[in-house]
Amino acid sequence: MERVRPDQAALLRALYLHDQPRERLAREFNITIGTLNVRVLRARRALRDALMEHSTTAEMDAQKFGNVMQYARTSCL
Repeated sequence: MERVRPDQAALLRALYLHDQPRERLAREFNITIGTLNVRVLRARRALRDALMEHSTTAEMDAQKFGNVMQYARTSCL
């Protein structure tokens, strides 16, 4: 989660990894439940975007590697 803002990562950890109730988190942050829900939505979107960016980069790297391997096979024969 290093590609997600620290405050968003902390919120997602508290909510999903530590099973903190939304009501408690809203009290701790001194915000309404509605505001908390919006922040959770934005944090989840940021995490999704970071994961999509990472997977796209990994796919491109794998594709490049595959092209290199194909070139090596045809050139060495």
